[in-house]
Amino acid sequence: MNYTELTYINLISDCLNGRSAREIDFENLDEALFVALCKAHSNVTVIYSAMKDANGIPDSFMDVMKQGFMTFVMRYSKKNNFASLVSQKMDDNSIKHLIFKGPSIAQDYPAAELRTMGDIDFLINQEDYSKAKQLMEEMGAELDESQTDSKVLFYKLNDNSIEIHTSLAHDQNMSGKVDYDEYFNDAFEHMIDVDDRHYLEAQYQFIYVLYHMAQHFYYAGCGVRMVTDVAVIIDKHSDEFDWEYIAGELEKLGLSDFSKAVFTLCDKWFGIKANTDYSIDDELAEEFGKYVLYSGLFGRENFDKDVSQMKKNDQYTKSKKGSTIRWAFPPYKYMRESSPWFKNKPAILLPVAYVERFMRNARKRGGAVEWGQKMARNQTKLKNHEEMIEKLGLS
Repeated sequence: MNYTELTYINLISDCLNGRSAREIDFENLDEALFVALCKAHSNVTVIYSAMKDANGIPDSFMDVMKQGFMTFVMRYSKKNNFASLVSQKMDDNSIKHLIFKGPSIAQDYPAAELRTMGDIDFLINQEDYSKAKQLMEEMGAELDESQTDSKVLFYKLNDNSIEIHTSLAHDQNMSGKVDYDEYFNDAFEHMIDVDDRHYLEAQYQFIYVLYHMAQHFYYAGCGVRMVTDVAVIIDKHSDEFDWEYIAGELEKLGLSDFSKAVFTLCDKWFGIKANTDYSIDDELAEEFGKYVLYSGLFGRENFDKDVSQMKKNDQYTKSKKGSTIRWAFPPYKYMRESSPWFKNKPAILLPVAYVERFMRNARKRGGAVEWGQKMARNQTKLKNHEEMIEKLGLS
């Protein structure tokens, strides 16, 4: 790592471990790269909390970082309050549910508001799908039909994005070797109540977080914030975990090698150690760390989202590798779930749906020529990504 990368990682470590302020050689710090890393991984809150008392940083730079910190803290407060409101409404309407991902993981950070959040995710039972939909409509939420299907509802309300799932792993089975949807279908058996909220118990959530991280990595990539999530869970709950059981479950889920790589970064970057074997080749650890550092939050810095979509479409065809043809002409089931226009149309209109989809996507991406050139450039990046997937045991 260069000085800027190392400083960035060390500041996260300082925050997680409660260490006192460090001396930063600002003259050797690449300011543009440092800010880019904070933005790409959406963790300026963690960085600033450790940086605010450091020495050697100009006031003008600290003011920029503080502004970012305050923006995200206020955003967390609004999202957190909104999550509580929706949760209470669900309780009032007898909709069994739990909150997972961001708001739940935030409870394990040194301060919950340090964990930035995007969507607010709820899990409900399939039989409550219609009730949840009716509730959200009564609250004035706007349904995003382009992302909604029979097992997940996407809503927007007051600058909040809400995802209401009936499965923790709906249609996200990666290589297809493991049925993750089936594995996580007992989530409500692992529900706990904390301060009038419903969460997953720590050990179950830990396994899910590793799966969710692997899923993001498989389709595009995963960033530093996800590694940090794993680290804070280990730091807070390691003593209560049954690590032998966890290792067995990760092996069963095909996540053993990937998890060892993640545990290695938690150790090397933050000094937080998993109580299990996580030894991997030093060269692979370095390569994985670099890949995560420059992947962005959800791998968005790796390659265009259309390339990631190619991999997701593989699930519908049970194929092992991405294909431009399968991406351009996905199956009937996928088109019904992803295209608002085609949602209730018969299969005979599938060719028309393909034309409509192509024209819609081309407009979004600056025209057909620019779109095609971008896709061509991404093929080399996709090849490198596939190699990383294989090295980490996810192929």
